[in-house]
Amino acid sequence: MERLIHVLVLVFGVVMAWNCGVLAASVWAYSIPTLGISEAFKYIPPAMAGVLVALFSLEHLIALARGVEVEPSWH
Repeated sequence: MERLIHVLVLVFGVVMAWNCGVLAASVWAYSIPTLGISEAFKYIPPAMAGVLVALFSLEHLIALARGVEVEPSWH
């Protein structure tokens, strides 16, 4: 069950990153009138967040396959 959850979260992260990237590419030519920058800048942070979510789940899947515990970096 734990592996299934991590696979589903991994898929969610990949789909989120991909679709936010597609959305950013589709609005790249438009600018935010008050700021004068591309509309795509609104969608780049969620795309990067999707990549980080996917990497988080991938790390946990690798740890589960190796039979080790993921150690938090803040310890």
